[in-house]
Amino acid sequence: MTHKDVHFSFPAQRAYGILLRMAVSGAAAAYQLPLDMLEDLRTAAEEALDFLLSTEERADARVLCDLMSDEEGSVTLELRLDGRSGAPALSPDAAVTAEILKTIMNDVALFADANGGTRARMTLRRVK
Repeated sequence: MTHKDVHFSFPAQRAYGILLRMAVSGAAAAYQLPLDMLEDLRTAAEEALDFLLSTEERADARVLCDLMSDEEGSVTLELRLDGRSGAPALSPDAAVTAEILKTIMNDVALFADANGGTRARMTLRRVK
């Protein structure tokens, strides 16, 4: 992690998708990313949020977001749901979502953790 890491959370509701887009845009500006990378990150963030909320949209759950940049300029975005418990399971749409995300991101992992929370972790590498 670096001093430019960004961590925030918001209610797990689709209406907060604009907040996610704005935060990704702000982080991308701080990371001095080119416009095409910014657009790719925002698109991936929206797609991942839709995936996370496809199974459940609850007032008591929160989306936790981490944006991290490394010294080479790669950016990793992780979204996960908090406030859930139960048997971990990915939705049937996980494979489709992963394929969509792989068209814009270099590395994509969609998984469910032991607490029943769904996660999306994606990395976009800066092209030099």
